Amino acid sequence: ILPIISNANLCISNDSSFLHISASLNIKCIGLFGDSPLCYASWSKNINIVEAPGLGGTTTHDSLAMDKISLESVYNKAEELLIYKFLRTVSRAVLTIEANLVQSGEISG
Repeated sequence: ILPIISNANLCISNDSSFLHISASLNIKCIGLFGDSPLCYASWSKNINIVEAPGLGGTTTHDSLAMDKISLESVYNKAEELLIYKFLRTVSRAVLTIEANLVQSGEISG
């Protein structure tokens, strides 16, 4: 399963081993929290929490709120993370191209 997870651009999961393995492999994750305390995600900057509405950071075991997490909220978070990753990749590519052009003398730095 590690080769599959390590090739992912994004992980969307409840608080599970897949979420934590993905985060430890430096993959951006969306953690769906409706039945687990939010502190379980605090160890990694790669875990972006989507919590059931109305809980206000008080999600605990047996909150029974997973079904209250909307597809729209998950989609919006995924779009935000993937757009950020895309823009970061494009920015790096532009900087690399610019550095190559400066080095080759095609443009001045």
